[in-house]
Amino acid sequence: MDVDTIRSQFIRDNLRLAIMERDPERRLQVLEAFRAYFEWFGARCSERERLGIQALLATLEALRTSKLSNVR
Repeated sequence: MDVDTIRSQFIRDNLRLAIMERDPERRLQVLEAFRAYFEWFGARCSERERLGIQALLATLEALRTSKLSNVR
């Protein structure tokens, strides 16, 4: 397994954990950190991995948005 595959798996695993996280602040921290991390290394992932990570980021973003909507 090469380093880019390991990196991609690391990102996906942590995004999945963040989606299940109950603390909205922690979820936001993970979202921001992995969004930046993906911007740095996303081009090195395969198209399939990139699409999967983008979907997880979108899910996490949707959770953030829905939680903010509920607060107002």
